[in-house]
Amino acid sequence: DYVSEGTTDDSVLRVDAVGLEIVVLTPWYGGEQATATSTTSNVEIPVLHLDMDAGTTDGLSLAACGLQPSNEGMVGHWTSATVERPADQRLGRIAFAFDGPTANVSFDVRTVANDGTTGAWSNHDTNTLLPNVDAIQLRISMNEGCMTRLTVDVNDPTLTLVGRIHGDVNGLLESSSRWAAYVNGVVIANEPVTTLGTFRFDLPVGHALAEADDEVEIRLGSVFTWDADGSSSSTAVEFSEVSLSGGFSVEYDEDPVCQNVGDQFLTEDAGGIVLPLITRCSDDRTANDALTVSFVNTAPEVVDVDMAEGQIRVSLVAEASGNADITTTVMDAAGNTWTETWTVHVANVDDAPIVGEFLGTVPVEHEVETTVTIEVNDPDSTDLQATTNRSWATVDLEAGVIRLTPPTPGFVAVGVTVCDATSCTDRTLDLDVRALADLSIDDISAPAGEYEEGSIVDIAVYVRNSGAVTATLVDVRLTADGTLIGTGEIPLIEPGGLGVVEFSWRVPENGDALVRIEAEVDRSATTDERDESNNVDSLPVTTVPAQTDQNEGSSSGPELSGGLVVGGTVFVLVAILGLFAAFAPKRIRKVE
Repeated sequence: DYVSEGTTDDSVLRVDAVGLEIVVLTPWYGGEQATATSTTSNVEIPVLHLDMDAGTTDGLSLAACGLQPSNEGMVGHWTSATVERPADQRLGRIAFAFDGPTANVSFDVRTVANDGTTGAWSNHDTNTLLPNVDAIQLRISMNEGCMTRLTVDVNDPTLTLVGRIHGDVNGLLESSSRWAAYVNGVVIANEPVTTLGTFRFDLPVGHALAEADDEVEIRLGSVFTWDADGSSSSTAVEFSEVSLSGGFSVEYDEDPVCQNVGDQFLTEDAGGIVLPLITRCSDDRTANDALTVSFVNTAPEVVDVDMAEGQIRVSLVAEASGNADITTTVMDAAGNTWTETWTVHVANVDDAPIVGEFLGTVPVEHEVETTVTIEVNDPDSTDLQATTNRSWATVDLEAGVIRLTPPTPGFVAVGVTVCDATSCTDRTLDLDVRALADLSIDDISAPAGEYEEGSIVDIAVYVRNSGAVTATLVDVRLTADGTLIGTGEIPLIEPGGLGVVEFSWRVPENGDALVRIEAEVDRSATTDERDESNNVDSLPVTTVPAQTDQNEGSSSGPELSGGLVVGGTVFVLVAILGLFAAFAPKRIRKVE
């Protein structure tokens, strides 16, 4: 009904019709299934079928069905022939087909070594892998039934399934909703589809592969059985990976074949030798130019061996002799090899000693023992003798030096001879014999006690010449804590003599209490000396603040500063020079 507010209105609202939506949920039942199949034909199966005719029996016999007890109820045994693994593979699991109950069927395994010796028997569970060895033997024990087939798989063939189950499983009947995997018709997995989430299964399938000789069929299937109340529901089983592992392929390749090189006989310091190799090799699958060659040399200090254009190049090491065993390995593309070990014999030759050349003219000091390095090498002999043509020069071969004490200055040539048992080598050592000075700071003389800041201190530096010649124009430098005080020069210092330079040092104000006075002679290195390490010496001194006497200052007037004193001194000197210029006699002139 429509009611207006304060105005006239005759509108009327009527309901013409009513619609109803009715949803009826009815329990319902049913089943759905889906399969996916992949078949690979004309393949070799990685399964070894054991020949029951081979091996030995004890209480078992071969029948039309296979292997069965000779006397029903009596336990019999069958021992297989040796089961060898394929090259670079491993044995996997035992599988068998059997007519009758298998409760009394058991398996034993023992290993077989390369020399044919066997290990002890041990009980084996067919659900586990066989020992990872090159060869084994199997023993079967049974008292009823018939074994129709016995196999050993290789590399443990495994079916890997990765996937997930997603959706709504509330409407599924759990007991009859499952997914399954089959290999050659054999059930490998049978799992419920009511467990949501991801899954991964690695399932051994060697026993299933044995069902066919040259074909592998993998089938995945799912069955959904509904027991729902009528609500809508959706469930999916999804496989994201299905893979089968364990296969292998073995290719057989023969080893390369080459002609032997044989032993070689050479002489020290003579030439090497080149030997053909690759042109004398052959391989069933690899071309000669694709063969690779490597060497193992037991004596690289005697010979060097390498390849050059398909030939073996043997090079002799200088001054070396002896025997070197060479192992040559030729490899093809598959890694198969041919090897040969041969020997290179290098006969010894007694060479003269090797004496290194002296480098130019060697400067030495007059009447001072000096050593000069000498390099001597003789790989053929250790008993060497060395002499010189100078009485004051001797050779110390053990220390590798020549000891020299030249008696006179000048240029001298020293002949050096080094001999072994059969030959000698001569060398000439040129010497520049010099007489040198040797300057050193003998003493730094300064007043004793503490120095007041601002005071003037006289310091004397004594320089001694301990050398054999006179030193001239010797420069001396004096510093205080690295600050230059002054430099001086001594014109001449005789051998054994002493020279002196005096300095005036104004003690710095507000400086360190401990000051190091350092003197250095021949800083410019203008004088050739015997020893340059003794040219510096130092003296520590102590400074104290200047003391002021107040009474004396009031009676005698203000204290003159250092600058005033210096200024007055300069003024007096200028005045003296002026007086001299005014009263000195006139310059003599020449009268024409």
